[in-house]
Parts: sequence; C-alpha cells; structure tokens
Amino acid sequence: MAPELTYRDDFSSPRDRAAVYRLLRDVFDVDVSPLEEMGLSDPTYRAFSYLDDGGCCVANAATFTLSLILDSRPVTAMGIQSVATRLRWRRRGLSHDLLERALRWCDASTRLVLLMTSIPGFYEPLGFKIMPQFAYAGYAPTALPPLPRCRRLDLDAGEDRQLLAKLLRRRVPVSALFAVNGSPGAFALNVLDHKEFSVWHSAALDAVMVTAERPDDTLCLVDIAASKMPNLADVLAVLGVRPRRAEVHFPPDLLGWDGTAVPTETPTVLMIRGDPGSLEPFMIPETAAF
Repeated sequence: MAPELTYRDDFSSPRDRAAVYRLLRDVFDVDVSPLEEMGLSDPTYRAFSYLDDGGCCVANAATFTLSLILDSRPVTAMGIQSVATRLRWRRRGLSHDLLERALRWCDASTRLVLLMTSIPGFYEPLGFKIMPQFAYAGYAPTALPPLPRCRRLDLDAGEDRQLLAKLLRRRVPVSALFAVNGSPGAFALNVLDHKEFSVWHSAALDAVMVTAERPDDTLCLVDIAASKMPNLADVLAVLGVRPRRAEVHFPPDLLGWDGTAVPTETPTVLMIRGDPGSLEPFMIPETAAF
C-alpha cells in the first residue's frame, strides 16, 4: 500500500458511502443513488477501500450476502462486486490486496463466493472458475383466455419506481432449481441502467415482468418479480402477445413450460469460488447481475 493511502472497511458513514459511490460513477458510469431513494440499498454491502488524504476513494472491492436457491435448498453465499481502481492508481496491487481482504471476510462465513466479470483471467488465480450459463428456448405455449393487459412502467417516474420497489420486496424466487433469492437492489439498478429492457406491471398477476426485444417471432422473458410465480401462458396473456417461440433467462420449472437449455453468452461471465454441487443448467438473469 502506498503510504499516502488510508485503508477502510467500514461502510456505515455517509462520507465513506459517498466516496465509494463517486468511484463507481467515475469508473463504471453507474449511479447507485436511486437505490437509496427507493429504499433498496443492501444492508449487507461491505466496502474494502483505499482513500487518499483528501478522502477520495481510489480503489475498492465489496462483498454482500447472496441468498440462493440451489436444488430447492436455501444457500447463503457471498458476492463480490464494485471492484474498481482509479486510472492513476492502477498496477500497484491495490485491487489484489483488497480482494484478498474481502475473500478472507467471505471465507469466514461461507464456502461459496460468486462474482461476475468481463476479465475472468484476473480472478482465476484467486480460485474462481467460470460457470457456463444457459437460457431456455422452445415453442411458446398457447395463451389462455385474455387477462387484463399489463402496463409498461415508466422508470423515470417516481410513482412507478416505488411500485417496482414494493413488488421487489415481496417477490418469490423464480425457480426451485437455481435462483437468486432477494437482491431487490440489483434488479432495480439493472432495469434502470438497461434501457433496452421493457418493464411491465400486471395487477392481475401481481407481477413485474422484464422483456427484451428479439428480431424474430420470439418473446424474451428476462425476469419476473411476483408474489406468486405465474405460468408462462398467463404472462403471454397479460402481455397480449402470441409469439411462436419463447426464450427465458432462468430455469423455467415454475412457469408450467419446458424449454431446451441453450448455452448463452452474456456481457459478463459468472465465476464461482467453492463447490456449488451438481447443478442443472441455469442462468443468472441480467436483472440480477452484480
């Protein structure tokens, strides 16, 4: 560590949080302030940081508690995120040092740590392995008799943001085979950041559905936040669509529909440190990316 830097691993003060948030904005162009406005900040988020003598965060790595459903079992893992270093401070070993500190923290409470990255080679020496991800694709089911149509949310509107936050707080896991259980902040931040997603609210299903455009006659269902998982036919009914095919970005065991697992490329790869056991093909939806 450079002598002019101060190490911190306490995220409780507003000053420290603001310093980390500025780093994420400057390095990744990510604004996390909406999470505080929506009441969806993760209380388990812990930042491991170096600050300069002016209080500017120059390097950071963070951990958070990641609740999973693995083969119908609740499993508590840890996630790594917010790994960033300002340009002039790179190549000094700061990120590696902070990651080792973060992993010691994780290893004290769990044997399973996950992260998502575009530079997997950086993390492989730390014991992380790439996990392939699979979407599910197949012929779409026949829509049931018409249900009241859903409404596309305007996530620039405060009222719709609060509606989304309310549903996220009571959502159930999307799958009994593999699912991220909870993490409402990640869902909100990702749909706010990915303008190519369409976010729909169905009062009839008490659900929010996230879809993405596809060039052919295919419905791409990215994620669902619901108090009770609907079947895919009901989703098609409230969306008012009759596609020929469906593509789902999570295991569809609770959708009343079977698709074929298809290897899928994503902007970042999923890496796991530890043994998750034998898993069916799965995918962490882009809405749950971290």
